[in-house]
Amino acid sequence: MNDFSSERENIVERANSHCLRLFDTWCDKRNITALAFLMPCSPMIDTTPGALRRLGGSGGRRSRSG
Repeated sequence: MNDFSSERENIVERANSHCLRLFDTWCDKRNITALAFLMPCSPMIDTTPGALRRLGGSGGRRSRSG
C-alpha cells in the first residue's frame, strides 16, 4: 500500500466517524430530513474518490435544502 492510499483510508475513516456522530445526533433528534441525505452515502465502504464526492455532494444538498 502506498502513502496516497493510506492517506485516503485515514480520510475515509475520519469521515465515517463524523457521519456516525451525525447519525446518532439526528436519530436522537428524529431529524428525518437530515438522515435522508446522510443514509445513501454513509458509511463509506470504499476509499475511492467517488465515495468522498458522494458524501460531499450529499452535504451540499443538505445545506441548500434547509
